[in-house]
Amino acid sequence: MAALLNELTACLPSDTWLDQLEVNDGADVSFSGQSAKASALITRIKACRSLENAQFEGVIQPDAQTGKDQFSLRAHLHQETGDAPTSDTP
Repeated sequence: MAALLNELTACLPSDTWLDQLEVNDGADVSFSGQSAKASALITRIKACRSLENAQFEGVIQPDAQTGKDQFSLRAHLHQETGDAPTSDTP
């Protein structure tokens, strides 16, 4: 989880923040938040090596209070086969 947070911090622009982040057992990642340019986030997420198949959920909506766009995204957590536990690992 720490590695995912670190990568999201590097991939997302500094004018973007997350309000919610969920990772389920099936390795689906969903997160929502606000960004100055939410429509460009899919391109930015593609730079995250651990996430694949990023898609918006719902529509991007402007927030009158913050002047930013509210968004919700879903992606799949790409897990390297080298990170998978082996049968000889205690």
